[in-house]
Amino acid sequence: MKNSDGQLERSLYSAFLDASRGGSEALRPRLVLNDQCRQSRVADVINTHLRSCSSFAFSVAFITRGGLATLFQALLEAKRRGVTGRILTSDYLTFTDPNAIRSIYEELSPEIEVRVYSQSAFHTKGYLFEEEDKPTTLMIGSSNITQDALSTNHEWNLQVVGSNHGHLIQETKVEFEALWRDGTEITTGWLEHYSKVWQTYHTTRVFTPQPLDSSPILEVPKESGGFALNSMQIEALSRLVELRDDGKKKALLVSATGTGKTILAASDVNLVKPERFLFIIHREQIAQEAMVSFKSHLNYDVECAILAGSKKETTAPYLFATIQTLSKDEILYSFEKGEFDYIVVDEAHHAPADSYCKVLDYFTPKFLLGMTATPVRPDGKDVYSLFGNSIAAEITLAQALEANLLAPFHYYGITDLYIDGTPSSTVREFANLEKGEQLKHLSVLLRRYSLGIERRRGLIFTSTNEYAAFVAQELQSQGVRALALSGSSSQEEREWAFRRLEGDDEHSLEYLVAVNIFNEGVDIPSLNQIIMLRPTESVIVFTQQLGRGLRKYPRKEFLTVVDFVGNHENNYMIPIALFGENSYDKEVLRRIMYSGGTIPGSSTVSFDRIAKDRILDSINSASFSRKAFLLDKYHDLKKRLGGKIPTLIDFVRFQEVKPELFLSYAKTWAQFKALSGVEPSFTLEMDDLHLKSLRFLSEYLARGIRIHEAFLLSSLIEGPKDSNEILSSWEEMYGFIPSAESVKSALRVLQNSYTQPKDRASFGNISYIEEEGGVFSITSA
Repeated sequence: MKNSDGQLERSLYSAFLDASRGGSEALRPRLVLNDQCRQSRVADVINTHLRSCSSFAFSVAFITRGGLATLFQALLEAKRRGVTGRILTSDYLTFTDPNAIRSIYEELSPEIEVRVYSQSAFHTKGYLFEEEDKPTTLMIGSSNITQDALSTNHEWNLQVVGSNHGHLIQETKVEFEALWRDGTEITTGWLEHYSKVWQTYHTTRVFTPQPLDSSPILEVPKESGGFALNSMQIEALSRLVELRDDGKKKALLVSATGTGKTILAASDVNLVKPERFLFIIHREQIAQEAMVSFKSHLNYDVECAILAGSKKETTAPYLFATIQTLSKDEILYSFEKGEFDYIVVDEAHHAPADSYCKVLDYFTPKFLLGMTATPVRPDGKDVYSLFGNSIAAEITLAQALEANLLAPFHYYGITDLYIDGTPSSTVREFANLEKGEQLKHLSVLLRRYSLGIERRRGLIFTSTNEYAAFVAQELQSQGVRALALSGSSSQEEREWAFRRLEGDDEHSLEYLVAVNIFNEGVDIPSLNQIIMLRPTESVIVFTQQLGRGLRKYPRKEFLTVVDFVGNHENNYMIPIALFGENSYDKEVLRRIMYSGGTIPGSSTVSFDRIAKDRILDSINSASFSRKAFLLDKYHDLKKRLGGKIPTLIDFVRFQEVKPELFLSYAKTWAQFKALSGVEPSFTLEMDDLHLKSLRFLSEYLARGIRIHEAFLLSSLIEGPKDSNEILSSWEEMYGFIPSAESVKSALRVLQNSYTQPKDRASFGNISYIEEEGGVFSITSA
């Protein structure tokens, strides 16, 4: 073990005796916590050590499938590197999940072993990592290998680094070895026995569902139904009331899939109590489900009916209609224009379609509510304006996960295909295999990333209907119960397939395979897997497909997402979709891929080595300063603003594409609007001096690298100031005084002292601040 220049000793001294003393941060003892604000997790620390260690030993009381899922990719890569590992757990209180043990036993052994301690009560939580020629790391504290303990719970774990010759590391190893010797070696017979014991215990327990919201459940007023809503639903409900009080007749509710939009709409209907109500959706099954949900949440009795297919009920006060039936002339025009007091349009991103426009143009309700998870359409059509550009609420996927409204997910981006310990090298090689051989590998990978689950319920997304049919056929030949559906499948065929996927008998399906018919309108809460066998070409589609599996369901601990990341130019969309990084900032995207981003709640994202490299290559080669791309982003935000021309700060305020991309394309915001033709009536009318000044300020201020220059300009616009007055106003605004050097540097920037000769033609040689007698002021014309 190397300890160059006594860094370990200095780090220990800094940690235990004098914090002001130097030392290596990596060697210094520290507390390992789950801290969302700092984007820190216990799992991140363990995974980092797993990716560099040569051996490890874990001793934990409990292991769950969710906990294993959090560490699984790092454990798998450690196995591939030949790392030896031992995981000791217990059957104490029958809490450890046998499916997690089975997954370790079948997928990670023999390099990584697992044993179970059964002799007495066992409550250890310790993680030991050894790395060649480096000190040993010991983390000991409160975290078991459970999903919440590694991600969200308040946990205290002390991480220390020490020499193998030191007493602490030696004593820990001796204790671990003694417990390991007494642990039970795993066999198929032991797994069968323990699984029966575990199943008996867990099926006889009364299941208590998790609350919808990690924040306190709020009781809404009785006149709105009196049902418990989460805090975001309460806020949206209040906003709807405010909009109506302000005379608004339309609103749009933007909320991630599974966050209770229908319940929120029912609560608002309770407040309004319309005499006639219309709910519009594009599938009969969802109309039926919405009607059942509404009736259960209304605080008054009212007759409800379905208007879809062969059911032509039109007289019931509350109707739940499919757009296909409602838009027929003989149905639509049988109603008066003002027939309905309140209309809800579910999946409102479809509203720009001709059939929806026909219906919405005809009816004149007292209030119109649109509900969608994805208001931005790939074709650029405007959804916001159809609902009066009034936003009742915007609940993002990240917010919903943080509020515990959805099931957590564990995403695995994979390309490096190792089958039975042998790498197939790359996705390109994988693609060159015969299709049957590909699917043989696929079934192995599906089993591996199922993490021992006994009842798989998954959706597989492919690129073509032909390939979907082939995938299903090949999986069937390998004993996997799979079925392909396409756009030509009838509604009856789809409903039958969904029921088989949800079932629990010998005829139940494990996977449904399709191209995009599952993107929306598929409500199967028990789904526990999403498999993506197609390139990511749209952030919207990716989010829609991910959302299919995020609904909560009894005993559904998490959703597994397996994404086969090929060599595609749009791979940069994957981190954008997963982390909501809509700025398209390459540096931020690279940082996410190198060091990892954080998903709210217990969800995790893992990439294998080649997948990470392919995404980084895509980020590096992508051009986000293209005219077509920037025009799309401009128009998207303009629609969101109700037709108002966006300012650069609007892109920051709404967390959209970073403003610098527009400046990179056209040097100034005014030039972008003029050169791109984004505003046909906009003309660039300014003289050469003003244009050069605007370019200079766009280069040095708009990028926001530091605030000093912007502060000086805004301060001096108020009037001339000397140095003391400048510093005093700074302290009054920010609470501290900047260094004299930083102020001096900012002054020189604004005096154009740093402009390179090559930039003189664009920026000119203009000084924006002048000094006389120690007093600074804005330069006169």
